[in-house]
Amino acid sequence: MKNIKSLNLTNYFLLTLALAILMLPQAVFALGQMSEPIVVDNAIRGEKIQQEMIVVNSDAIDVPAELVAGGAISDWTTFYMPDNLNEAITNIVIPAKESLRLIVVFSVPADAAGKDYEGTIGVINMPPSDENSDNSLTYVRQKIDRKVTITVSDSDELINIEKTSVIPNSYDLKINEPLSIRVIYDNQGNVSLKPQLRLTIVKDEKNVYDIIYPYPESDAPVSSLSQHEISPIVVQTTGWDEGLYLAKLAFLNNNETILEKNFRFSIAAGTSENKNGPASFIGSIDIRLLLLVLAVLLIVLGFVIKKFIVKK
Repeated sequence: MKNIKSLNLTNYFLLTLALAILMLPQAVFALGQMSEPIVVDNAIRGEKIQQEMIVVNSDAIDVPAELVAGGAISDWTTFYMPDNLNEAITNIVIPAKESLRLIVVFSVPADAAGKDYEGTIGVINMPPSDENSDNSLTYVRQKIDRKVTITVSDSDELINIEKTSVIPNSYDLKINEPLSIRVIYDNQGNVSLKPQLRLTIVKDEKNVYDIIYPYPESDAPVSSLSQHEISPIVVQTTGWDEGLYLAKLAFLNNNETILEKNFRFSIAAGTSENKNGPASFIGSIDIRLLLLVLAVLLIVLGFVIKKFIVKK
């Protein structure tokens, strides 16, 4: 009988303790992240695959968090801030009511077998530092995972930068105005690349410019399934004649052309040499604005003449 009473008292104590814990105020942080699974086909051994990770904090306070990876790809995974791909991170602070963009790099081992590798990348909230914490709160940890599947293939290297963008500063240059070209690489292949760029400019079927630009040494290679913009290419056009030009861009990998892009641009006279003279002033006026002013003047003149005739 005594044993039964003792057991009942023990159960009562445990139940009371559990209820007390449940009644304590709790801090639950509302974490989230981009949920679309990461699927990489035809990954090649020894390559680095770059992906974007976006984590979200819907709470009203900043939330410190830990970045983790699990499954078969856990040892392949490294996290970075977008502006610093040289220093890996494992902890972050997500600002209140904001999202944070991160970069995840999967380094495929050189000896990986040809098969599917599945795992997750996740974010886990951490309690705030002691000086900011409230001892009366019980923190509930959240872990938000995103599924990752990487297929290591035994096939040959896949090189594809077809979506690379070439954006000139203008298609209509003035005399002596430099030509500036933005190049945004979009690597849809399964290998990292450092393409060379050959720029040839033609006028009247004659080359006026022909230079090969090496990939910038200070820039990291364009990782598989990632984008990267290099510093603009600037071409000085001092002394070039007016007329229509053709810019031909050939992207090279190991001296082989992997992409060609062309665009046309023109060079025309701008303001005259006498910047303070009448010709300079007239040349600086938009022709459409000038025609509009003339049209308004003609309409006003017509009304005046009509009114004068009626009075007569």
